[in-house]
Amino acid sequence: YCSPDDSRPTVQFTFPLDGATVSDIVQVRGVVEMPGLASYELRYGLGENPTSFSSLMPLASPIVSSGEEVRLVELDTRALTQQYGDGPYTLRLTAYDDQGRTVTRDVTVTVSNPGLAPAQ
Repeated sequence: YCSPDDSRPTVQFTFPLDGATVSDIVQVRGVVEMPGLASYELRYGLGENPTSFSSLMPLASPIVSSGEEVRLVELDTRALTQQYGDGPYTLRLTAYDDQGRTVTRDVTVTVSNPGLAPAQ
């Protein structure tokens, strides 16, 4: 809950955008700005409406609250294809403030790595 006087957080993906098709290694970029920002995390789920999300993806940079676009993580989609196959995935970016409040944004992408089959 935010009061009308609170600054509004900005938590968004700038690349890839919702609905994009991605392959190989993707530089996931975004903006994370929130009053009292304590941390943020990036997870992925299988499909367009996942019921669960992966364990935490390692982030490429420390906490940034400047409102500038930053590289959030380098995502190797080939590993997703090999483990789960091509298809839709949901990326979830969650920011946490120092009072325990969260802001979450999702983007759905289609992973397509032709010629790369899932491991048996």
